[in-house]
Amino acid sequence: MKNKPEGNSLLFLMGFIKPYSHIVLLTIFALCLAAGTMLLLGFAFSNLVDRNLGMTSDTSLQQAMLILFAVVILLSFASFARSYLSSWLGERVSSDIKSKLFGHLLNLSPEFYQQQSIGGLQSQLHSDTQLIQVLLGGSASTGLRSVIQFLGSMCLLFVINLKLASVACVLMSLTLLPLLIFGRRFRQTARIAQEAEGKAAGYSNESLTAVLTLQAYGRQSASLEKFKVLTQDALHKSMKRIFAQSCLSTAVIFLVFVAVCGLFWYGLQQIGGDLTTGMLVSFIFYAILAAGSINSLSQVYGDWQRAMAASARLKGLLDIESNLHTSPTPIRLPQQKIGQIAFHKIDFAYPDQDLVLFDFNLSIKRGETIALVGPSGAGKSTVFNLLMRFYDPCKGQVLLDNVDIKELELSTLREVIGWVPQDPTIFRDTVYENIRLSKPDATDQMVEAAARSAYAYDFIQKLPQGFNTFLGTEGVGLSSGQKQRIAIARAILKDPAILLLDEATNALDSESEFQVQKAIDHLMKDRTTIIVAHRLSTVINANRIVVIDLGKIVAVGSHTTLMRQSSIYKRFVELQFDHEGMSYSYG
Repeated sequence: MKNKPEGNSLLFLMGFIKPYSHIVLLTIFALCLAAGTMLLLGFAFSNLVDRNLGMTSDTSLQQAMLILFAVVILLSFASFARSYLSSWLGERVSSDIKSKLFGHLLNLSPEFYQQQSIGGLQSQLHSDTQLIQVLLGGSASTGLRSVIQFLGSMCLLFVINLKLASVACVLMSLTLLPLLIFGRRFRQTARIAQEAEGKAAGYSNESLTAVLTLQAYGRQSASLEKFKVLTQDALHKSMKRIFAQSCLSTAVIFLVFVAVCGLFWYGLQQIGGDLTTGMLVSFIFYAILAAGSINSLSQVYGDWQRAMAASARLKGLLDIESNLHTSPTPIRLPQQKIGQIAFHKIDFAYPDQDLVLFDFNLSIKRGETIALVGPSGAGKSTVFNLLMRFYDPCKGQVLLDNVDIKELELSTLREVIGWVPQDPTIFRDTVYENIRLSKPDATDQMVEAAARSAYAYDFIQKLPQGFNTFLGTEGVGLSSGQKQRIAIARAILKDPAILLLDEATNALDSESEFQVQKAIDHLMKDRTTIIVAHRLSTVINANRIVVIDLGKIVAVGSHTTLMRQSSIYKRFVELQFDHEGMSYSYG
């Protein structure tokens, strides 16, 4: 049972290595060739020493030197091929794992990200795959080469001298003791150190992402102190790992030195008869090679354990399934224009929270514009989250053209929805690519036309490189209104059947709001539109205004009707006009 996690990690790696089986075979061939030529060096040295001591002719010595030189050239070529091929394999496999993991993370539900640290996930995505790259890119081939050299050296020791080889086996067995003593401890310390490093990386990422908030509240020093605590903890645990590995290497090196010295002393007593000086030199060479292989394996063992721990963590992430399950036989939406929406007896609560929506029922006709108003926390944005299926309701159904959206592919559902959030995301890319996010195959002309319709064209043209301007993280340098208009341009470019506007004009000044409102009015034609807004000007012309409070619909109607019948809506209007310094006659 104890080996099961490591076995699972190995199977996980083998799944990514399998497509490159031909490279693996070439690498094995190259390392076998390198190990074989290294073993030939012992005979070449023996031949050279015995011929030199025997005072043979210059021609004979030259032949011995040529043989040694040829073996070295072959060894160099094989070592290059092994190093290059194993490094290539390590880079490709780690890259494939990164791509697989990143794609998997992109498709997990928002609920997953509520429980995870983004920085921790980034650490696993990069640091853990780096450990695998180190293993496959060098350590694994070095380890296999060392195994071949060890076994070959031990066999050749018996070929050279049986008595010396028997002594060597006893001494060499002592060098295996550190692996048995420190191996298990090293595996535990490696896993603990990786987890601590992941926590520190996660906190640093979270803090830098929210650096403006920390600066605004003067929390830089407190954040630094917490980071120091996390890094010191990671350092402390890493030092334990380093200590365990150092103890392992030191013990192996010491025992190797003792074994070789003992063999050399014993071999000198045996020279004469069947054992020549050249044979002793060759024997010591193979003994050192065997002992060195054990030392090399102790180093590889550390890389192996860390890579297995990393593989287990990565496999654990890939095994996480999204809680948004789709029918195995998804239904296709009708070809004609769609947009009829219904929320039927919906109950919903976010993870570990109380219900946000209670027995929520709302039907929306195709092409109708619905405005959702109500206090903060009433559940307005939750309606959007359920329609886009970021979450599934605890009870009830969300229907699109009389089809439960659970019966649709997520990609199919979201293709027909255009979403303009209150705080749009701007990526580190050009303006063209930021708008093209909603329609990757759109031409530059289509992007520019969408920008014109969103009244964003003029300010974009004034940027240093116009539409080719590279925008900073989160659109640094753009005003809130400019970001909003880029988001609206995305929605216009997508040309969706359903439009969701979440405070789409909230961040705009009066002039920009007027311009963008005209663009939105044009965009809403022949589309089903749901608007969440706190500003009266964005909801007053809706076909119906839906008032939500404490997760329930408390009133539905036009502006005039609600002013007479809904105290909550009337209060909403009063607050708007008080805030804007205006008066309003209720008539």
